[in-house]
Amino acid sequence: MSPRNRADDRREHARLLAAKARLAADVAALEAEFRAAKTPRERHSINEDLYLCMLFDVLFDWQIEALAKRLEGPDP
Repeated sequence: MSPRNRADDRREHARLLAAKARLAADVAALEAEFRAAKTPRERHSINEDLYLCMLFDVLFDWQIEALAKRLEGPDP
């Protein structure tokens, strides 16, 4: 892997870690909103958002793991 590609991968890895942290904060806020929701309709809507967050979390984990493995490879 060229040094430029490795640097790009490091930046992307850092960006994904930051996105995952922001997602965790969003999930915490949604969970608090869910607990405060008064109607089933509100809870259903929030639950759908939480489901999408879960999907993004899995996607970020997969991408972070793939980049980490690529970065573990030998330097050129």
